[in-house]
Amino acid sequence: MEKQNLPIGYYLKKVDQLLTAGINAIHAEFDISRAKHSTNKKARSVN
Repeated sequence: MEKQNLPIGYYLKKVDQLLTAGINAIHAEFDISRAKHSTNKKARSVN
């Protein structure tokens, strides 16, 4: 088998796709989404 010299971006993209697929599968299993559990709350000021 011939060794391919692919750019690092190819491997980073592949890892990202695999991680995203795994995380999506876990979210589907527990019926959750990133949107439901985001922490976009405004910071409370302390007086």
